[in-house]
Amino acid sequence: MITKVVRLCLAAALGLACLLLPVDAEAHAVLTVAEPSDGQVLGAPPARAVLRFSEPVAPLAFRLLRPDGEIVRLGDARIEDGAVVVGLPLGAEAGTAILNWRVSSADGHPVGGALTFTIGGEAAGAPAQELAWSTYRLPGWAAQVALLISAFAGVGAVVFRYWVFSARARRDMRLASAAGAATLASLAAASWTHALDVTGLTPAEIGFADVRSGLSGAFGASTALIAASSILVLTCAVGRPRPSIGLAAAAVAAVALVAAFVVFGHASVATPAWLMRPAIALHVGGALFWLGSLFPLLNAMASSDTEGRVALARYSGPIFVTSVALLLSGAGMAAVQLGAVAELWSSGYGVVLLAKLALVAPMFLLGALNRFALAPRVHAGRGGARRLLRRSIAAEIVLGALALCVVGLWRFTPPPRTMEAVTVTVNGLQFHAHGVRAMANLALSPARVGPTRVSVTVLNVDATPLAAQEVSVVLFDPLGQLEPLRRQARKVTSSAWAVDDVTIPVPGRWTVRVDILVSDFEKASVKTAVTIIR
Repeated sequence: MITKVVRLCLAAALGLACLLLPVDAEAHAVLTVAEPSDGQVLGAPPARAVLRFSEPVAPLAFRLLRPDGEIVRLGDARIEDGAVVVGLPLGAEAGTAILNWRVSSADGHPVGGALTFTIGGEAAGAPAQELAWSTYRLPGWAAQVALLISAFAGVGAVVFRYWVFSARARRDMRLASAAGAATLASLAAASWTHALDVTGLTPAEIGFADVRSGLSGAFGASTALIAASSILVLTCAVGRPRPSIGLAAAAVAAVALVAAFVVFGHASVATPAWLMRPAIALHVGGALFWLGSLFPLLNAMASSDTEGRVALARYSGPIFVTSVALLLSGAGMAAVQLGAVAELWSSGYGVVLLAKLALVAPMFLLGALNRFALAPRVHAGRGGARRLLRRSIAAEIVLGALALCVVGLWRFTPPPRTMEAVTVTVNGLQFHAHGVRAMANLALSPARVGPTRVSVTVLNVDATPLAAQEVSVVLFDPLGQLEPLRRQARKVTSSAWAVDDVTIPVPGRWTVRVDILVSDFEKASVKTAVTIIR
């Protein structure tokens, strides 16, 4: 009976992995055309809004702040001719309205923004009240970290037992069964926090339909793969299949977990795809084997001298190849995601990467110490060597868990690569600037010599709106021969600002800096470059 269940789970996981292969995708979507446009003054209330993006998107959540101050959640967003269309239930009131929108970009992450328009009369200042999405970072980070640690521990334990060494003591399988159950629980929590992310709603507003909607696309595929992987882990840990079935089940569990990272995430849509997707698979697979093998290896070392030596000998070869794969794939992915060395300390993504490297570097040093100093002493039967090696492995486990905690922060820090695109619109250019503390979406209308309008939306590093006190825009000419053009921005909403009176005198590659006063004690600056034509 158990063998039949194992075979059934194995077949289901294989079928799922085949059905949910990743598809071609681009970077984060950018709004290119909006009707009504941001800042537009209309004589009559529009019946609907039409939003066109730089890539295919899926509508997630829309809210309308009407001129009378009422906030309406819109549920009829749809795709028509490649554009997102949503009805606007506006009455006859004149005044300023705000449409808050959220869509899912190709990598499965939410992208949001706001359109402010005025009905009747001239453009107004601030609307009747502010309209902003809710953000809950701590629950999302905690669910992500719990999912990473439990999934790596469970899959790594069964892979080690069936593919490297099977110790008599089954503490590793008790860990795997607990980790498999924890993965499923973490997956449920991650689905809920993802729904909070993509809808921008509060926990009280979230319903089952919102969670189900969040499971569409790449995130849903990734979730299904992780669920299949954890079910196979539980089958191996609790069901005790015969070795041949266990080998296959452990392998498929590992492949499904790796595929989950290939399907969903910032790196999964990076180009060139022929380089990035194999690099993701190598990096995640390497980290899975390394981190997931530490406790089973510790279990074998604690069992007996003989088991410890055999497990160590079988582990030494694969872990050396794994270390090389981790280094090469990690370096390649960092080069693509960052784009420039300076992004290591000037972007939030780079700072998280530095923190991760600060934890991983000691792990490599401990690994080298184990391989070249402690392992030979264990094989030679020298006193105290096993105890020292167990302590070293325990230290690696702690550092690895901390590294996964840091990796969870990438949930809130899009890589600089996704922010480099400049989108040509009918009115000018849209582009992006980012820093460690904040980001900004900018639009120049038109992007040519002469009078131009600069629209700025200031954001936190997780792409949620940032309520700033003041915003100013500074433009530096290509040759550095002119005084910088500094303009104080006019507040449209808490996160949307505009500069109406700037004149660009010469063409070329201008540097644009946005200074953001976050609070009385905190200021952030972001900058980028844009080409101005004659």
